[in-house]
Amino acid sequence: MQNDAAEHTVPKTDRTGTLLEGGEHFDALVSGVEDYAIFLLSSKGHIISRNTGAERIKGYKQEEVIGKHYSIFYPPEARERDRRRHDPACRSAGRQVRG
Repeated sequence: MQNDAAEHTVPKTDRTGTLLEGGEHFDALVSGVEDYAIFLLSSKGHIISRNTGAERIKGYKQEEVIGKHYSIFYPPEARERDRRRHDPACRSAGRQVRG
């Protein structure tokens, strides 16, 4: 069987441009979705971007959510439960927090 992978590999010099074009296509695809809320999060969980479906479904305008932590979508009791679950003081004391 012949290996056709080489025929479909993008040359290294063209990869950056291809990634940028791919990102533009992805943005266009995501922005057209209205039935689902799609968020782009930072590695720390802060909202970087969102699609128009997110505003319709969650009710927040773009300027209200960009830069905020995704936990804003959860009720206060759930945020507190999660905080305790990840609190180093609770873990080091050997306590288990059930949620």
